[in-house]
Amino acid sequence: MSQTKISLTIQFALVAAALAIGLPSLAQTTGAPATSAENRDAGFVQQAGEGGLAEVELSQLALVSSASPAVKNFAQQMVDAHTANNKELALLAAKENLRTPTDMDADHVRLKAQLATKQGADFDRAYVDAMRRDHKKMAALLEQTQGNATNQDIKTFAQKTLPVVKHHLQMADALARN
Repeated sequence: MSQTKISLTIQFALVAAALAIGLPSLAQTTGAPATSAENRDAGFVQQAGEGGLAEVELSQLALVSSASPAVKNFAQQMVDAHTANNKELALLAAKENLRTPTDMDADHVRLKAQLATKQGADFDRAYVDAMRRDHKKMAALLEQTQGNATNQDIKTFAQKTLPVVKHHLQMADALARN
């Protein structure tokens, strides 16, 4: 068997195996390899998507678990803003052939489970602290993406979203002070 036939046979077997076990990225090895810039943009979509999902889910929990009207008001604003932002990110990702996550990352799943065990003022403190941490992390990601994204639509999304995230952080900081 020639070297080319062996290479094609191996490549076909890898693609078939990837499809069989549900690894679409490995199944795409027959196309052009992703560049580091494409990987960076895809990584942003993944991280921003996970963060957005977490904001919505944690804030929905706050709507039923918080003792504070101010925290509930903040949580509703987070649900509304991040639901809209998640939809916008999903449309952008689809346009660029990128996937958005459908579930929170493992850290946020654990955080939600921890928050679910708290009540009243204890819940409020833990939720607000989580919102402050998450919005700081997201602001840093958006700032980095503004400078590093190669896709102009992703860069524009980051530029447009950053002031909103910074405003959410200011709101969370104000709640923490009260």
